[in-house]
Amino acid sequence: MLRYNKVTPIVLNTFQNYLKTTKDRVNYEMERSKALNLPFGAKLVRGAYMIEERRLAKELNYPDPIHDTVEDTHDCYNSNLTAVIKNWIPNSHLMVASHNEYSNYLGKNLVKEYNITSDKGEFFL
Repeated sequence: MLRYNKVTPIVLNTFQNYLKTTKDRVNYEMERSKALNLPFGAKLVRGAYMIEERRLAKELNYPDPIHDTVEDTHDCYNSNLTAVIKNWIPNSHLMVASHNEYSNYLGKNLVKEYNITSDKGEFFL
């Protein structure tokens, strides 16, 4: 991202919101983008590698990194979606990769509320 995202995001980080650490990662990357004066590029997904992640945690004997409930995953996703929009960094790109109707409406409504227009970056549902 440091190499390619100087003016507009070309490379987006994918944030797997089924992971317990994702909220901290999103906040860290947003703060890093601000500190480096770079636009933030993110794709928010709930995640698709739960089976592999749990298997690996068991095999390598470390705590399960997956949220305990699907509701916790939804909360993480919606919290990160809200945080990115509320703290919008100019010229950023956010891809809301979700089949969840509530999350899509939440994103759409927050973009309107915080007036995220194409001159301030891109928002993809």
